[in-house]
Amino acid sequence: MGREDAMIDEQLVHIVESRAEAIAGQWAKEIRASRYTPTYSRFSHAELTERSRRVYENLGNWLDMDTGSDEIGREYAQLGRTRYMEGFPLSEILYGLHITKKVVWRHIMSSGLLNSALEIYRALDLIVRLFHFYDLAAFFIARGYQDALYLALKRESRDTSLSLEEVLRGEMPVEPLITSQQATARSWLESWNLFKTR
Repeated sequence: MGREDAMIDEQLVHIVESRAEAIAGQWAKEIRASRYTPTYSRFSHAELTERSRRVYENLGNWLDMDTGSDEIGREYAQLGRTRYMEGFPLSEILYGLHITKKVVWRHIMSSGLLNSALEIYRALDLIVRLFHFYDLAAFFIARGYQDALYLALKRESRDTSLSLEEVLRGEMPVEPLITSQQATARSWLESWNLFKTR
């Protein structure tokens, strides 16, 4: 990684960490408004902002090259167990993580630091690490959640109050909406279908 690349990485991480409160507030607003995350509505805007703020404030630590997957694993497996104990369906937790990534990415793109292809190329390493972090976090959240579910099922195997449907299905009514950009990309790809008859 060159000096300029490292400078852009540091600037982007600094932007996210220094704006953690505002970014977390935006996440809380979006998560409470989403029909895919009704369980989050049980918490106040302030509670949700506080939970999310810690992630954004520590983003630099999570993206540091020296941070191993074991550290991420411990933190996010515990988060999965905690959310299970709080009564969240797994699908809502993972959708919440998706919103976390979307909000941070939106702030990075609006920072004004990535205005050219060269700047985006220089930040590519950070972008890859950011996506890698969120993928690992999702995996370990699911693992922690499954561990907690397994222990609950083992402990409560004769108790009919534990409904598998409630635990596994959640309240997601339909698939998440496809954004207009995704729809445009899909229609463009379909227009290039090589198997079309003329």
